[in-house]
This record gives sequence, structure tokens and C-alpha cells, in this order.
Amino acid sequence: MHATLHFFGEIADAAVSALKGVFGDPVLRVPAIPARLGMAGQFPPAGSPRVLWVGFEKGGDEMGAFWRLFHSKIAPLARFGGAGAEWLPDARGFTPHITVARNNRDTLDERWREELDVPSEDFLMEQCVLFQSILGREGARYVPLARIAFERGGR
Repeated sequence: MHATLHFFGEIADAAVSALKGVFGDPVLRVPAIPARLGMAGQFPPAGSPRVLWVGFEKGGDEMGAFWRLFHSKIAPLARFGGAGAEWLPDARGFTPHITVARNNRDTLDERWREELDVPSEDFLMEQCVLFQSILGREGARYVPLARIAFERGGR
């Protein structure tokens, strides 16, 4: 499982190198975040959903705080000297969630929420990883490029 903090899209190698540098910033090495999954939802919130997700009953506020800190560190790179970094913060902000599925149909039976078996155990969010996704016939393959290990012990 993972929660996406930011989707960068296709960016130049120089911008990837700059992002890797951000992942080495000790300010981002925050305490591990105690978390627990919560209620299911969808994007968009009304009408036919494109994304089915599970939110956080516990840890969402801390994830939001980390997201704001992380964005303060990547924002100066957003127009990285013509190196192909063109990302901007999402105007919708950040909603901590785990994507469960994507829906390509026009409609979806509302019972999906009732049929979803959401684990109720507590866990620790212990790291932030920069992934490269490589698309292929068998689907996407995710390659970790950089990692921020959070401090052990949690908050």
C-alpha cells in the first residue's frame, strides 16, 4: 500500500536528480506516523467515480503536515531552469488516502463500499519513496529512486 504525496509525471533527468537531492534533506526525516485506515470514498465525490479510495482514521493530520513540508522543499524546483520540471501543487490540496481501484465504467454499484474489507490494524508510515514508473505490456513497474526514512518510534 502507498499514499501518493505528489505525482510528477514525465520530467527530465536533471529534475529527477534535483528531487533526489531533496530526499536527502534531514528536515524531512520526521517521526514515523502512526496510522489506521478508515472510511472508503471516491473521486469525484459525486457522480460516477474515477478513483475508489480508503481514507485514514488515524494519521491523516500528520500526513497532511508532512505533505506541506515536502511541498515547501520541492516548490523551488518546480521551474528547474528549463530542465523539464513543470510540476505545480495540486489546486485541490491533499487528501490522505490509499487508492484501492480505478474505475473506467460510466457507472458503479454503490455497494462497492460495503463489500470492501478494510484492515483495522494500526501501522506505521515509516518512509517516503520517490518512484519511477515504467509502463509496459504487463502494467507499470515501479522502481525506487530515493527514500526518506522516518525516525523510528512514531509520534
